[in-house]
Amino acid sequence: MKQYVVLVSVVVIMVGMCLSGCTETKTGDQRFVGTWVGTFAWAGQFNHTVPTNLTFFVNGTYHASMPFRIETGTWSVDHGNLTKTIDSQSPETYTFTFSNDNSKLLLTSSSQEFQWNLTKMSITI
Repeated sequence: MKQYVVLVSVVVIMVGMCLSGCTETKTGDQRFVGTWVGTFAWAGQFNHTVPTNLTFFVNGTYHASMPFRIETGTWSVDHGNLTKTIDSQSPETYTFTFSNDNSKLLLTSSSQEFQWNLTKMSITI
């Protein structure tokens, strides 16, 4: 009977650990998770913009769509930088700024070639 109680206790602890860990992002920053809409700009001057939709998923993947371009890949946050890797391409590193209420997001590539100016529309799990 003692072994049964110990086994049940171990199972309960493991389930509790999974439930608390399963809701965390792979990336470590919940503020990004969700669907964002706004503009995408390129060429370093950011005066050429197109509408965009960017969704960061809790599992560390993302999907972006804009006229004439669709991207999928992975994302992570480390030391104040967001790294976005388009499937089978080199990673792009971005600095980011959130508004005080985390409803707006500005991503600027370290090369100053790309900028995303976004407003959060919904949370996606």
